[in-house]
Amino acid sequence: MTSTRMALPINRRLAFGEFNGTKYVDGTLVFHGSNKRFILAPPTGWAGPDKHNALDLVIEQLQSRNLSPKFSRTTAYKIMKNTRVSTNPNPNKKGKTP
Repeated sequence: MTSTRMALPINRRLAFGEFNGTKYVDGTLVFHGSNKRFILAPPTGWAGPDKHNALDLVIEQLQSRNLSPKFSRTTAYKIMKNTRVSTNPNPNKKGKTP
């Protein structure tokens, strides 16, 4: 199975195939996988011309992988774990990661 990746308006990259669960609180989604965690800010804070396409992609990926986000109060206090945030707008070239 190939993994679908999405470049968000904030230059984060996400491989949906690596995640097997989701939780949410106040619009924030947390994707969980094997020793990984990816926090996705609420879509209300997204900007740019691809905002709606990105939201459609997230919904499509959740549905196709049969992932139903579960409410969790502790989600607001989670941090990223073993996921990369790239500062390079060109994903084909190596860039700095904080």
